[in-house]
Amino acid sequence: MVITEQPRAKYTKLANKLENEILKGQFNVGQPIPSVRNLSIDNDVSVPTVLRSLELLDEKGLIHRHPQRGCFVADLGQGHTGLKHIAFITPSLSAETDTLTKGFSDVIDNEKFTLATFSTHANLEKYRQIIDQVIRHRPAGILLKAASEELCPINVPALNESNIPIVLIGMYIEQLNADLALNDTEDCVRKIAKYLSDKGYDDFAFLGAFPPNDIYGNIKATALARELDSYGLNLPKDKIFRIDTPHGYMSPPDPYIDAQLYVERLLADGVKFRTLVCDHDFPAVGALRAIFNAGLRVPEDIAVASIGYMFVGGVCPMKLTTVDVCFENQARKAAQLLARRMDGYTGPREVHYVAGELIE
Repeated sequence: MVITEQPRAKYTKLANKLENEILKGQFNVGQPIPSVRNLSIDNDVSVPTVLRSLELLDEKGLIHRHPQRGCFVADLGQGHTGLKHIAFITPSLSAETDTLTKGFSDVIDNEKFTLATFSTHANLEKYRQIIDQVIRHRPAGILLKAASEELCPINVPALNESNIPIVLIGMYIEQLNADLALNDTEDCVRKIAKYLSDKGYDDFAFLGAFPPNDIYGNIKATALARELDSYGLNLPKDKIFRIDTPHGYMSPPDPYIDAQLYVERLLADGVKFRTLVCDHDFPAVGALRAIFNAGLRVPEDIAVASIGYMFVGGVCPMKLTTVDVCFENQARKAAQLLARRMDGYTGPREVHYVAGELIE
């Protein structure tokens, strides 16, 4: 099943187009953007549509509007409202982005700062471009939802040289000078291993949707084998499966199909396992679909569990045991760390871990 976005209103599409042009530097700070009349003609939309688009850009602090004079590109570091701008940049899908934004908003002082969200919906090339564009506009701080360095290398030197306070969420980037708010992977693994042991499951396999050298995926596999061993259970090395997920980064993204096809091949080749643990919910959904397509029952024939909650309620074919990595709590901690940096704190880089919660 391919994820598709709902049709967007014309004014939203135009606002996004103008936002991208501003961030790409097609308009410099203080430069006027085209007139309402010209925008209406050039984009084949009505004047009310243009005006609503400009309202959205104004609300984000990307422009300031002057009666009789027109609209001018704002400085992201200090908008026309007097508020400083914080940029939240993420390659995540919309549900995760919305949850993180809510967590930030619980902490960020909206009398001092405004939050501009740049979500690329799994488009990694656009994600890299936006990071470079945002650096040039020099916001007061950056909240960065990190992607795998192997999968999506970013311009770390430019981020470091900008001296903009940065907090990473979800993943570690070794050379980046930034505080971190991460889910506690070891804690999540402990909770799922105990659950599986308590339920009496055995004959384990692990499915990770991560590149071969990705540090987080390998940590999960290693930690799971260790925790299961403490209960007298075995995760054989030849039952640790890793897959690339190119369809998860296509347009539109389908984060389930690569795992589904992989597990279908495993089952067709006669590979046996009684319990499949996935590193997060996306490959778990794909695995469930493959198991059902093979005429097998869950959990009677194969049990499936996940170590990382993702927002799959509307597409998962059944309820899934998983570990909530508490995105909102990660976001709150990240916003706290960033606020302290923006207030002038210059201490060493800090890493804060947020515990997960088992969802049976």
